[in-house]
Amino acid sequence: MQGRDRAFTLIELLVVIAVIATLAALSLPALSRARRHAEAAFCLNNLRQWGLATQLYALDHDDLLPPEGSPNPSDTATNVGWYIQLPAVLDLPRYHDMPWRTNPAGARDPYA
Repeated sequence: MQGRDRAFTLIELLVVIAVIATLAALSLPALSRARRHAEAAFCLNNLRQWGLATQLYALDHDDLLPPEGSPNPSDTATNVGWYIQLPAVLDLPRYHDMPWRTNPAGARDPYA
């Protein structure tokens, strides 16, 4: 038995795999919670940006808020809503060029 190399037994390998699987299973809920927290922070930041854009618009227009308008691009008479005017204040793409208007269902909305 002196010439035989010492190797891991099948039981030892199974125990190591079980420990690794248990650690991975314990860390998944924490990762999910962190992802939800990051998405909430992302949404809060976007809301903050829209609030700042509204304030900047009001400062530039005698404390008036942007008017409500129609999201229909062919309706030029009322195509001056806040969702049209505020992206220009924030240097964002125009409302009609925003990616969520052309992305397939389930695609992430960057303005959520």
